[in-house]
Amino acid sequence: MHTPVPATAEVRLPAALAQEFADLSPEQREAAWHQGNLVVRAGPGAGKTRTLVARIGYLLATASRHRCVAAITFTDAAAAEIGARLRRLGMPDGRRISSGTIHSFCLRHILIPYARFTDVPMPEDVTVCTDKQARKWWDEAALASGLGELRSNDRTELGKQRRMLAAGADPSHFNPVYRETIRCYQELLVQHEAIDFDAMPERALTDRFRMS
Repeated sequence: MHTPVPATAEVRLPAALAQEFADLSPEQREAAWHQGNLVVRAGPGAGKTRTLVARIGYLLATASRHRCVAAITFTDAAAAEIGARLRRLGMPDGRRISSGTIHSFCLRHILIPYARFTDVPMPEDVTVCTDKQARKWWDEAALASGLGELRSNDRTELGKQRRMLAAGADPSHFNPVYRETIRCYQELLVQHEAIDFDAMPERALTDRFRMS
């Protein structure tokens, strides 16, 4: 016997979504309509994506129309799969849901709308630089700083130190030539109105936003 889906007098789930809930296991159903924060741990093939999609559909159907859902995934393919499944369940995946990677979420919903409230504004048509472009600008930054030709271990260390500096580490603890290389690279990003993948979550978490 199926456990009924919690509902209110004001809300009716789309038929396909209601059937999806009926087809879930008791554990999946409990997770899908749980109120509040929840961590689900399950192995491959346990139905995590199916449960997540049911949860998103339930939130979209029962929450205020002014509320939105952010579904943050590891890959673009996973985000596309969530959107496709929601459409099959008769649920919209437009303005009320943002499905994408953490990098996409940081860029589209934090940096582009709100970077104007920081010391480093960002154009709405900002360019996401490719690995090839980033490598070229790192090479240029290394020459400008006096570091010279970059070796593989230099690139690894520069990336590591850049992340640590962004997180608030004491600059005096780092190689000054590396610090200057990082500064030159970040200036190149600004000059070209570009951002790289590392900078998306980095800036979203560390930029100091101010009221205008």
